[in-house]
Amino acid sequence: MRVAAIPFSLVVGMVTGCGAAEGGESGTVAESSSGASTGASSGATATPTTGEAASTSGGETTATTSGAASSSGAGDSSGGSGGDSTGAGSTGGDGVIVVEGLSHPEGIAHDLVDDVYLISNINGAPDAVDDNGFISRVLPDGTIDALTFIDGGDDTVGLDAPKGMVIVDDTLWVADITRVRKFHRVSGLPLGEVVIEGAVFLNDLAADADGNIFVSDTGSNILHAIDTNDQPAVMLASPAVFGPNGLWVHADRLYLATYNDNKIFSVTLDVPVAFPEITLAVGQLDGLVHLEDGDWLVSSWEAPGVLRVSADFSTVTTQVADLSSPADIAVDEGRKLILIPRLLEDRAEFHPF
Repeated sequence: MRVAAIPFSLVVGMVTGCGAAEGGESGTVAESSSGASTGASSGATATPTTGEAASTSGGETTATTSGAASSSGAGDSSGGSGGDSTGAGSTGGDGVIVVEGLSHPEGIAHDLVDDVYLISNINGAPDAVDDNGFISRVLPDGTIDALTFIDGGDDTVGLDAPKGMVIVDDTLWVADITRVRKFHRVSGLPLGEVVIEGAVFLNDLAADADGNIFVSDTGSNILHAIDTNDQPAVMLASPAVFGPNGLWVHADRLYLATYNDNKIFSVTLDVPVAFPEITLAVGQLDGLVHLEDGDWLVSSWEAPGVLRVSADFSTVTTQVADLSSPADIAVDEGRKLILIPRLLEDRAEFHPF
């Protein structure tokens, strides 16, 4: 995730698209063609978009991260609040590690410094302001090191329905309905929050190398940005980007997957313009990850499972099939594991790839 400092001005323009954004001006969306598709083993076939502007993101092969401690936004391994360790997660014959005992897990992130996974647990309704959400710390073998590493039930902690996470230096950022909360990566102590005015359903987070944070609001079709002084601003608002969800920063673009649609977009960061990269045969897209080999992984509740999209957005195959409620995925590139929270199953699974 390497980009220059970002001017967070809103690009204004009207476009037609799938659904209407709730409030705000509309961002610019350019049409693009990403090449013809081939069939997927699950029937998820890539349908190329058409238009005047050609996408420039295809064929990139170098993966980058958020410029800090995490491969998809989380981190910690020592210190923190309660929760006794449990034994290692069960391992299936196919090498899948299963972590039971979670409560509506939504996001997973790999802390590359301490080599531990953080899992956000909604623990109730995804939009409930109930202060009972928590974040678990789990070892790569599936051992729950601390079930409630960060606990909304603690009088000193506010955490309602945590979802996407990202780490910048030693700060863990967590999307939580209408605000983005901050915690210390090692101790789990709260470090403050950024309230997003007008937010409806903040969902995923990503960060660039300078520490700017990007936030998807699935409920209002808006992308927000938080600068390094913790100042939020609307980055992009467009009815064509319908239900923005999973985010990933790569090179000079922010990539996003749509939950209320079946598209993956890229958004230029210097002047925010959205380019449709690919239209999939299935929707309800959630987590989005860029791999070291240049390919993309995206989870789909409709599939259901995890799809693999080629670096040039021309080919779609099924990576993990028949996996219900796959939420905000992450990867452990060193161990070649896809980290999948299965929200409605109250468990997480780590699948080889």
